Amino acid sequence: MTPYLKYDLVPDMTFYDSEDEERNLRDFQGRNMVLLVYESNYEAETRRVLKAIHNRLDSFRDEHANIVCVSLETPKEHRDFLDQEVLPFTFLSDPGRNLAKLLGAHDRVRGRVHNTTYIVDREGRIEARIPDMTDHIGHTRRALDLLAEMDRIEHWSVPT
Repeated sequence: MTPYLKYDLVPDMTFYDSEDEERNLRDFQGRNMVLLVYESNYEAETRRVLKAIHNRLDSFRDEHANIVCVSLETPKEHRDFLDQEVLPFTFLSDPGRNLAKLLGAHDRVRGRVHNTTYIVDREGRIEARIPDMTDHIGHTRRALDLLAEMDRIEHWSVPT
């Protein structure tokens, strides 16, 4: 299976959110999206990135970005996590790792998801991939830089 590439549309996939409601990734079109794909909310690396994004939430809002988190957790596990960590993000459940497999963020040998962030534009096109979350501050800064760059390009586009 060929992973999605830059400028591909985000996959037309539906998942359950933390409230057991169906959500399609393409429902987020119209706003930029920071799409985090990872194994578990409880991994230290993931928690640091989620907190770093939360700490810069006003900056992400300035870039008109939805924060969408996709992991293996069930909707109930997401709710339990959100009872501990109050985060105004959308959490989606993908227990089959289907999105990670489609996006090329799945390690078939180890059977794990590589913690990866995708920057998606307002039209639902994948603009960038940030493959490593170990430097949570740098990761967050890179996501914001990419969003700002997309916004600058959009403003300089010549109308047709």
